[in-house]
Amino acid sequence: MPHAIFFDLDETLIRHSTPVMEQLQVVCHQHLADLSEARWEIFHEHLMTNVGELWNNIAAHSGRCEAEFETIFRRGLERVDGDAALAAPMIEDFIASVVDSTGPSEDAFLVLDQLADAGIATGIITNGFSFLQKRKVKAHGLAERVRVVMTSEDAGAHKPDIRIFQCAMASLGVVAGDSWHVGDNLDKDIAGAQGAG
Repeated sequence: MPHAIFFDLDETLIRHSTPVMEQLQVVCHQHLADLSEARWEIFHEHLMTNVGELWNNIAAHSGRCEAEFETIFRRGLERVDGDAALAAPMIEDFIASVVDSTGPSEDAFLVLDQLADAGIATGIITNGFSFLQKRKVKAHGLAERVRVVMTSEDAGAHKPDIRIFQCAMASLGVVAGDSWHVGDNLDKDIAGAQGAG
């Protein structure tokens, strides 16, 4: 038996019912009622470029991603002549929308509780920004069922990079040979975990 079992978050422990980009567009139009299609395209392109850059350089921004995210939104709003002060409420509504569109997978609680009863430590290893991923974990009652939540931002690396797996194992004081990982993505979860031993 393993000493620890780690789980992926999105589409493993929780399920999404609405695409994230669709939610972003809805939130933007709620805050910017007069946002034309052309201005939305400018704003969207700005977000994708800059959030993508933040994602690709996550190690350099570890612990600061939420503030960087707000700066990106503020600058995007300025580019479409919007009120930069709307950035924080837009992000909050976007996060709330994403969290509300997710729910625990069938039997997620049962599995985690049974593993705890068997004395096996559990954790979550998830690609993503801490401010969003940890909000989902808390909202769905997973925080009290696992001993560690390791995000890309926490580790400064995304799955399949072995560093995120190593950080999670170190936080529980376990080694690769005594650990399992469960996830839905063949490259990021399965190959990543195998690459980490």
